[in-house]
Amino acid sequence: MIRAIPPKADLLRLAIQCTGLPWMRWALRRPGLYCFNFHRIGDRQSTEYDRGVFSCTRPEFESIILFLRKQFDIISLSRLEDGRTVTDNKRYALITFDDGYRDNFDVAASFLRSNEVPAVFFLPSRFIGSKCIPWWDAIAWSIRNRKTQQVDLSFLGLGIVDNNIDPDALIRTVLKASKASGINLQECTDRIAEECGVSSRREDGSLFMSWEDANKLVEWDFAVGSHTHSHPILSQLSREEKRKELCISKEILEARLNTKVIAVAYPVGGRSAFTDVGCEEAQRAGYSLGFTFCPGVAALPLRDKFRVPRFGVDDDPTPGKLKYDVSMLGATTS
Repeated sequence: MIRAIPPKADLLRLAIQCTGLPWMRWALRRPGLYCFNFHRIGDRQSTEYDRGVFSCTRPEFESIILFLRKQFDIISLSRLEDGRTVTDNKRYALITFDDGYRDNFDVAASFLRSNEVPAVFFLPSRFIGSKCIPWWDAIAWSIRNRKTQQVDLSFLGLGIVDNNIDPDALIRTVLKASKASGINLQECTDRIAEECGVSSRREDGSLFMSWEDANKLVEWDFAVGSHTHSHPILSQLSREEKRKELCISKEILEARLNTKVIAVAYPVGGRSAFTDVGCEEAQRAGYSLGFTFCPGVAALPLRDKFRVPRFGVDDDPTPGKLKYDVSMLGATTS
């Protein structure tokens, strides 16, 4: 059955907080690199697309950045790559953004610049300056605007669902099933639109940064990295397809932005979304660093430069909730 996360999850978190364990672990957190990754910044309730891709609101974002600045030495990507000014006995933070949504420029970059906080923006080169609607947003739009009383999702192993299901809960479940299905994601998108009785939505010029925006990021001394060309799940591609996605993105970004692109963030980025072959191809393509979406603290100097862990900033966290999440998920060291 598809349903929202039960309230007992919040009760469990509250119970653990009452023990004081998370705050003790935070105070004693190990030295190393803590990467914090954001996606969209803004009001998730205002979108007709995937609300799950929003990290936090603008006030929450500003609060989190100011909190992290007090707690860590926030470093730039070039400083991390160089390594000569980072030591193995300090706590560093790296701020990153995935996907290249316009709010990353309009909201996040302006605040970071005014507060002199470095960051890395990982851009899918196909999305920038385009009217592209990525598969996850297209699926969410179809479900949110469905015309049919029932939606047959048997091809994803979800059976038939009706209109009594909460749209956001259904979207989360369908996106997870789509990623795990191994079915071509464009095929999934089109099939879901058909089952929802709507035309698959393919264009919207309001979602992503323009190339002018991306050039401003470089002008403002932010780092730009690759998020591949078209944001596929790399583990589902052949070696040749992986190589093409990684190389094309690097070539386009470097040519359009006149900057060296030294890092890639693997799309989706969980343990099932990239492979050893993908890491090898990233290195062969000329990248120096590869970032995952697996939580953890990276020991310095970096032991594995193509599997750098990152903490996701999700679900509108307060600094307190972020402390809790990092404390409870930060046991892994790479």
